[in-house]
Amino acid sequence: MRAVMITGATSGIGRAAVHRFAKEGDHVIAVGRSQTKGMQLLQESDSNGYIGCVDFFQANIANETEVIQLYKELSMTFSSIDVLVNNVGIATPAAGALERITEDEWHKLVNTNVEATLWMMKHGIKHMDRKKGASIINLAATVGVTTHPPALAAYSASKAALVALTKSLASRYAKQGIRINAISPELVDTPLAHWLYGGKKAFECANSKHPRGIGAAPDEIASIIYFLASKDASYIIGHNLIADGGLSLK
Repeated sequence: MRAVMITGATSGIGRAAVHRFAKEGDHVIAVGRSQTKGMQLLQESDSNGYIGCVDFFQANIANETEVIQLYKELSMTFSSIDVLVNNVGIATPAAGALERITEDEWHKLVNTNVEATLWMMKHGIKHMDRKKGASIINLAATVGVTTHPPALAAYSASKAALVALTKSLASRYAKQGIRINAISPELVDTPLAHWLYGGKKAFECANSKHPRGIGAAPDEIASIIYFLASKDASYIIGHNLIADGGLSLK
């Protein structure tokens, strides 16, 4: 049974990933800021009767001190972490015309979207069994590499930073038994995506213009995450997987 840590675990892609790994028999360490949503996640897992199991830990991982404390607590139960899925991210408040974004908004966005993942890897790598092999998957977005909406300059920059961070660290740790990759999804049916597109109606309109007629369900991205964490992806290192359902072909 692998120990799989997933951040931003209580909604959207993170929540779907928790269910997928637990269903496959892994021991999932779900991390989020909301204790209420965390308890709901545990109830869902219990009611589904998964082969694996789910534990929830409340933490603000944008704070390095809390990340250090989180790993300290985990070390009392887990000898090592096999998979780390860095899914935490926000879009608000640093969205809109660049001249309207304040310094505090910019810092909040980067702190959550980039620094939280940095802290999780910085301290998480110490808890990974390099002889057995381990995997880290970072959730970026297509706006960080292919499309650049004018209203999402700050958000796009934060996702581009994740891709660069992934590639740099992948090169560093490849020979040490730790594979690091990123996924850049596009048009996934999550609360965050609805906000980014300006509401559910605007999101549905974008859906209708998609090459296959509909964007991704969170479960579809969770399947990609699961694959990258598996031995079947052993030769994939430092890759940013674009998961857009063919949207970039247009």
